[in-house]
Amino acid sequence: DPETAVAMDNELNEMGAIAIIGHSFSNVAVSTVQNANANDILLISPSIGTDSLTGIKDNFIRLVPTATYEAYQITKRIIDSGSVKILFVHDEQNTSLTGYHEVEFIRYMTELGLNPLTYGYDASDTNDYAEIMEVIKSENIETVFIVGSSLDSANIIQLARSEELELLYHLSAWASSGDIASR
Repeated sequence: DPETAVAMDNELNEMGAIAIIGHSFSNVAVSTVQNANANDILLISPSIGTDSLTGIKDNFIRLVPTATYEAYQITKRIIDSGSVKILFVHDEQNTSLTGYHEVEFIRYMTELGLNPLTYGYDASDTNDYAEIMEVIKSENIETVFIVGSSLDSANIIQLARSEELELLYHLSAWASSGDIASR
């Protein structure tokens, strides 16, 4: 929640903090960076990749690549490995991050003359996972590129495996957080 994040930053600032390491979600990034600029707080994020903060003068340091760069690199790697039937799966609740991934995926696939297939899911609707499986089967998908949380990624992969679908998976930095193995 952007309002809660800004309130927490302000509370830390009032306690004397001059730098904050955190905020994990791109959907809070714009509000927190604007607040950090106004209050001269340095924000360092280990995971915010939204491109909406690229190329501006601010008090924000990101430790991950931008979503556009990450999507380009992952899509290129998938294609270079020989896959052309790729499904891009993304969380629609965090489009401030996943939207940039999707645009770059579509751009790059189209540039190469390939068919960009995408599916935006609602993390709160487990029926969406079943629909993803139907798209995989109907389109003869070889590779799934997931931009979502580790929990969503694990659920999608586990469902595909339970249906005995042999697929390759590529995960964004968000999807491949350290806790995916425990999911």
